Amino acid sequence: MAEVILTRVARQDLIDIEDYVSEQSPSRTQALINKLLDRITILETLPQAGPKIPELDNDELRQLVEGSYRILYRIASEETIYILRFLHNRRQLEL
Repeated sequence: MAEVILTRVARQDLIDIEDYVSEQSPSRTQALINKLLDRITILETLPQAGPKIPELDNDELRQLVEGSYRILYRIASEETIYILRFLHNRRQLEL
């Protein structure tokens, strides 16, 4: 079973998402954060569950999609997965 680690940038993305959504729809905030965090648990057993990121030519970088959000991650080894970013689909890809 792989360890899934959120990078500092990914943790900040979650804080930013929480802040933004709480201004728009406070009742939705915690449910959205929970969905994003629940989505990445699949990586513990299936690290290659997400497809490669189309904009990049790198086998280690992949993504999951949850609603309007892309979860970008890197397979460092069979035992370690790094969550790099949580980005809204409308945002420009930045790693």
